[in-house]
Amino acid sequence: MRSSKYWRANLREHLVYSYEDNLKQLRVPLFIAAKDSHPLIKKYQSLTKELNNCSLIQLPENNNEWGEIILSKI
Repeated sequence: MRSSKYWRANLREHLVYSYEDNLKQLRVPLFIAAKDSHPLIKKYQSLTKELNNCSLIQLPENNNEWGEIILSKI
């Protein structure tokens, strides 16, 4: 937890696959930031299509981070 306004986590395979059902039940906005070259980009793209509260943010390829999941409170 970083603050009461949002929660961030590094994107990891277990995070998406272990909590996918929970992500589908969220009622707060969810943002997934990832590069096109991320190994799980197809999974993130399909997940954002399934969820009505989720947006995919494209990170530039020169960014050092793979990406992150940002859970924003309303």
